[in-house]
Amino acid sequence: MGPDLAGPEVVAASERAADRLVDAELLALCEAARLV
Repeated sequence: MGPDLAGPEVVAASERAADRLVDAELLALCEAARLV
């Protein structure tokens, strides 16, 4: 795998994906807390 595979676009995309994943987890935690 060449260095071009880890370019800024790929890093930014993976960071956005991680942010969305965290947001989804926080939303699920809030939903679960509301049910308690």
